[in-house]
Amino acid sequence: MVSNKANIEAKQINLTTPLHLASRNGNLSIVQYLLSNKANIEAKQNKLLTPLHIASDSGFLPLVRFLVNQKANIEAKSDNKLTPLDFAIAKGNTLVVQYLTAIQNKTKWN
Repeated sequence: MVSNKANIEAKQINLTTPLHLASRNGNLSIVQYLLSNKANIEAKQNKLLTPLHIASDSGFLPLVRFLVNQKANIEAKSDNKLTPLDFAIAKGNTLVVQYLTAIQNKTKWN
């Protein structure tokens, strides 16, 4: 894809990038590939959703962990001022909620 000069930051009408789509589908290997080729981990859709918001909403814990380890902003706010943790709570994604809560608590105490 990149070797053929494809634009890894190409945006759809709602500003969705390939990284957003891979995050929505829980495709960790594609997310890893895109980030290794300098995709913007903090890219925002028209509702200000980052890939971490989307992965948290979808409940993909391995992907959430990877994005956090790659320094995704766990405090990023959507257009409604919601964080990735808020999205995980709203969807009942318990494992993601537990993980993000632990990360936030660790960050606050360090």
